[in-house]
Amino acid sequence: APATSNSSSSAASTITTPGCGDTAPQGSIDLFQINRNGASAQLYFSPIKGIRKYHVVYGLNEGDERYGALGQETENDTGVQSITIQNLNPQVSYWFKVVPVNGCATGSWSSWLNAGKGKKSFYRY
Repeated sequence: APATSNSSSSAASTITTPGCGDTAPQGSIDLFQINRNGASAQLYFSPIKGIRKYHVVYGLNEGDERYGALGQETENDTGVQSITIQNLNPQVSYWFKVVPVNGCATGSWSSWLNAGKGKKSFYRY
């Protein structure tokens, strides 16, 4: 019986997924205090070493990511970090979360923290 040959040729194809090439910041942020003063909210959180840029996302309830303040820079990468969000509605309570940014890569998000209306401080308990 003649030998049968079953050969197939396939061209090697490489699929590349777009990526940014930047290293994601390591560590976790602790968003622990928000000072609300009418139309502004000053967020206080722990730093990520070597990172000075953060994204802030906020909305009207926990999980609501309808607003954002992207690429907010801090003065340094040590000690308590602070970012102020302006142009808020003084009659509305907002929920905030923060993420560290390295170029186009982001790290881990902080927990959500609520900042109610008026002029007062809100803390994570």
